[in-house]
Amino acid sequence: GRNLVFLNECGFKLYGTEITQEIVNKIKKNLLKLKMKPILKVGTNSEIKFNDKFFDYLLSWNAVYYMGNNETDFNLHVKEHSRILKKNGYLVMAIPKLGFHYFKGSKKIKPGYCIIKNDPLKIRNGQVLRYFNNEKEIKKAFSHEFKNFIFGSIEDDCFGYNYHWYLVICQKK
Repeated sequence: GRNLVFLNECGFKLYGTEITQEIVNKIKKNLLKLKMKPILKVGTNSEIKFNDKFFDYLLSWNAVYYMGNNETDFNLHVKEHSRILKKNGYLVMAIPKLGFHYFKGSKKIKPGYCIIKNDPLKIRNGQVLRYFNNEKEIKKAFSHEFKNFIFGSIEDDCFGYNYHWYLVICQKK
């Protein structure tokens, strides 16, 4: 829920999903101290519990690539993100580059997928991630549902950790 305070200050009505009820409750409790009451639900990238064509904007900051504990079909994530966006709605994403510290020591299980083995926080080990080698691969993965891609980049080394991301904005077809 770290982005919710900023988005609230920008005037957005706040909705979100997290992977467990425990995380949802913690975020709600923390934001209530700031007098914020977002609508938060438990969900995953392949099952976002909001109605079809509900959002004009969807922010997926370091989230869309999490596949859970099992390798699944990444196309389900793309379709689910498209499902909840209105026509011509915008998807804004941050997707880590291979230099990102999550990937250090990870085990590649097939092209585009790996298992985290060396999470410095010890909470993501065992998670399957979808990774991309370049912007062309990202565009290919999303282009059956999205158009008008704009790419940016963040390359930051913070306290010895590589925070390197692709920044992507695209529009639902």
